[in-house]
Amino acid sequence: MSEELEKVLSVPSRFKGGAVDTALVVGLEAVGLLFAPVTLTLSSVLTSALAAAYIAFKDMPGIGIGQKVVGGRVVDAKTGQAPEFIQVVGRNLPFSAAMLLAALPDPLGMGGLLIASLLLLGDVILMLLTGRRVGDLLARTELR
Repeated sequence: MSEELEKVLSVPSRFKGGAVDTALVVGLEAVGLLFAPVTLTLSSVLTSALAAAYIAFKDMPGIGIGQKVVGGRVVDAKTGQAPEFIQVVGRNLPFSAAMLLAALPDPLGMGGLLIASLLLLGDVILMLLTGRRVGDLLARTELR
């Protein structure tokens, strides 16, 4: 195993990987909104559900595009080994749930977007202060 993966991934690298994942999610949402008038909002609900699923499972080996870009992987913070399934899903559950809520009609949809925005802001602040996201602390994981 390379020495690079043994260290916790740097904050700039994490931001770069996060930006890639965020761009993918925003792209999915944009496609859904683009076709919403034609599909009577079904496309918007479908793409929001796809975005939520990607967020929930992106830390499984081989799925996360952002991790591939920065060469990182999620590990159990205590053991350094591959995390258990519940940790992988748990670290992204708050944001994934907010995205599912955003897929619902307003006012719930707007509430989901607000929650997702606040979670993202919290992640940025916490990452700048500690180098870890809210999900990392909840699931006891880190990105190496």
